[in-house]
Amino acid sequence: FPTRRSSDLAAVGGLVLVLIVGLVIRSYLNGKRDAALRSYNQKVSTIAADESQISAPLFKVLADAANTGQPTVGDEVNSYRVQAQLEAANARGLSVPSQMAGAQQNLLLALDLRAEALQTIARDVPSALGTDSAAAAVAEIAAEMLGLLASDVIYAQRVAPLISQSLAAQHITDQTVASSRFLPDLGWLSPQTVTLRMLGNA
Repeated sequence: FPTRRSSDLAAVGGLVLVLIVGLVIRSYLNGKRDAALRSYNQKVSTIAADESQISAPLFKVLADAANTGQPTVGDEVNSYRVQAQLEAANARGLSVPSQMAGAQQNLLLALDLRAEALQTIARDVPSALGTDSAAAAVAEIAAEMLGLLASDVIYAQRVAPLISQSLAAQHITDQTVASSRFLPDLGWLSPQTVTLRMLGNA
C-alpha cells in the first residue's frame, strides 16, 4: 500500500508540475504577444507623428508659394515627397503581429496614397507657378488632394479602429491609438481655392 500511495502522489505531483509549466508558458506567450501589440501601436503612432511633420510644413509652403518663388517651392515640395515615400517604406518594414494584419494593410494603403499624391503635386508645382499650363497644373494638384483626403478617411475609419479593437481584444488598456490627418481642410479640393492660396489670385 505505501508503494501505491507513493506512486499516486508522484503522479499527482507530476500532473501539478505539468500544469504549472503550462501556465508559465502560456503567461510567457501572452506577455510576448501583448508586447508585440504594444510595440506595433507605438511604431504606428511614431509614423503618424512623422506624417504631421510632413503635412504641416508642406501646406505652409504651398500657401506661401506666391511669395517664395518657383524653384524654392518646387525643391521644398519635392523634399516632402521624399519624406512621404520614406515613411511608406518604413511602414513596410514593421514587425506586424497577426492581430494587426488588417490595420497594417490599411496603413500601407493610406501612406501610399499620400506618397503618390505628393509625387504628382511635386511634379505639377513648377507648372502651377509658371505661366504655361498653370490652370491645368492647379487642377491636377487639387485632384490629388482627393487622394490625401482618402488617406485620412482610411486611417480614421480603418487603421485606428482596427488597432483599437486588437488591443481591446487582449484587454490592453494602457495604450493611446494615434490619429493621423494629412489634409488640413477641404478647401484644397477646389482648383479655385488652390489658385487663390498658391498664387494669391482667383
